[in-house]
Amino acid sequence: MQEDYIWTLVGKQWDGSATSEEEKAIESWKAASTENAQLYHIIYTYWQEGQLSTPTNTHQVWNSVKERISENEPVTGQDHPIRRMHPYRRLLPYAAAVALLLIGGYFFFKPGQNISIFTPEIVKETPKSVKTQIELPDGSKVWLNADSKLTYPKTFGQDSREVSLSGEAFFEVEKNPSLPFIIHLENDTRIQVLGTSFNVKAYRSDEVVETAVLTGKVMFVSEQRIMAEDTAYYLTANQKLAFAKKSGSIKTSQVNSREEIAWIDGKLVFKNERWENIAHTLERNFNRELHFENETLKNCRLTATFEDNSLDEILNLISLTQAFDYSIEGKTVTISGKGCPDE
Repeated sequence: MQEDYIWTLVGKQWDGSATSEEEKAIESWKAASTENAQLYHIIYTYWQEGQLSTPTNTHQVWNSVKERISENEPVTGQDHPIRRMHPYRRLLPYAAAVALLLIGGYFFFKPGQNISIFTPEIVKETPKSVKTQIELPDGSKVWLNADSKLTYPKTFGQDSREVSLSGEAFFEVEKNPSLPFIIHLENDTRIQVLGTSFNVKAYRSDEVVETAVLTGKVMFVSEQRIMAEDTAYYLTANQKLAFAKKSGSIKTSQVNSREEIAWIDGKLVFKNERWENIAHTLERNFNRELHFENETLKNCRLTATFEDNSLDEILNLISLTQAFDYSIEGKTVTISGKGCPDE
C-alpha cells in the first residue's frame, strides 16, 4: 500500500471516521516495520499534545513538524522513549502531510514534491427541488443540482484549485496550466482537470459515481485501484465514466454529453434507466419520497425525456407504458403493480 494512502487512513482513524477494514490496513502497515511504528507514534504524540491545532498555513505546518521531528529529545508518554534522530529526516514529507490532514485539510503528495492544501471555508448546499449557480474564486462556474453540496476555499492555493463535491454538478473550469483543478469525491476518488467543462454525479446514496465530459479532458482517479496499472482514466468530449463504489469497477462509454447536462435546463433524460434510479432522481427534483410496493418494479427500465413536467404528469405518462399504478399522499408517492410489461 502506498505511503500517501496509508497516511490518509491514519488521519481518518484519528478523527474517528475510519472503517474496520481501514483500521486493519493501518495495523498491518505499522507491523510491517519498526520504522513505520515509530513514525506513527511520533506524529500521534505530536497530535495528542495539541500542537497541530494552531498552524493554518502550509509552510507553518511543514516547518513546525520538521523542527519537532528533528529535535534530539525523547517522545513523552511512551514506555520506551523514541529519540528523533537524523534517520527520520527523510520521512518528513509523510509527517508533514499527516499534520496537514489533521488540521482539516485535504492533500495529495509524493515524497520530495510540494504539498498543496485546501482548507474548506465556503459550503454551498442545495435542498431537494432546488438548483443554483456558483462562481468560484478563479472565475470557474458551477451549476449545482438538487440535494447537492459543494465545498471550496475563499481563495485557491498556489499549487492547485481544490473543491469537494457530494451530489451532482456541472463545471466550467477556467484554464490555468499551472493550477490543476481537483474535485474530491467520496470513496477516495477524485477528478483532475486544467480547463474544461464536464458533469459529475456523485450522490452518497447512489451505487455509481459518473462523470461525462462536454469539452476538454478529464482525469479520473480511484484510490481503491491504487495498486492497479489503470489507476487513472482519461476522458475527452462525449465520453462518460461510471465507477461502481462497492466493486471498484470502471466502465467508459460514448455519450451525448448535452443530454448528461440537460438537467440544467429543467429536462430529465432517462436512457434505459432502472426505475429505482429514476425514483431517486424524481425524489431529488420534486422533494418527494417514492416507495415501491413490489420490489421487482425497481428493475424495470425506461427511456424517456421530460421537460418542465410536474411529478404527477411524469408518473402518469410513465404508468401508461410501464403498467403500474401510483398514488400521491402529501410528500409520499407509492408505486404499485405486477412488474415490467415484458416480464
